[in-house]
Amino acid sequence: MSEDTSNPAGGRPIVVGVDGSPSSAAALDWVVAQSEALRRPVRAVSAWHFVPMAAGPATVLVDPDNLRQEHIDRLHEMVAEAKQQAVGEIDIRQEVIEGPPATVLLDASRDAAVLVLGSHGHGRAYSSIVGSVSAACIRHARCPVIVIPPGAAEEMETNRSRLVSETGP
Repeated sequence: MSEDTSNPAGGRPIVVGVDGSPSSAAALDWVVAQSEALRRPVRAVSAWHFVPMAAGPATVLVDPDNLRQEHIDRLHEMVAEAKQQAVGEIDIRQEVIEGPPATVLLDASRDAAVLVLGSHGHGRAYSSIVGSVSAACIRHARCPVIVIPPGAAEEMETNRSRLVSETGP
């Protein structure tokens, strides 16, 4: 059975992981720039994970509802900023899901055409190249994974600034 590619919004979505970092902003920007050519709906997924900590009198109380709302607000803000760079109209479904980031993204990959992530470049060896969440997704995702490398955010911002200065505001 073949997918209907005549409808740009049809088919399995492009899933992009968004965690508020510059590298996830670069991944979101890349997806926005490519979404028309890829002819897929876009699903921006942000994972939040509350781990209660008890450290005696120095315990910091964090309200899980406030933490979730912070993730929702940050995702909405990042998507709105990325959509400003779009050439045409783009619809991005936004989801904030409770759970460890790798688990949430791997679950999202089950129905995805492709999973797009930004790389923080933290960690050692292989994980230092792509990040631990990205490494887990590369190994276990149910779809192809695209990792936007460290430094891409700065390069994309430089190119965006150059384009704005050449074409005017």
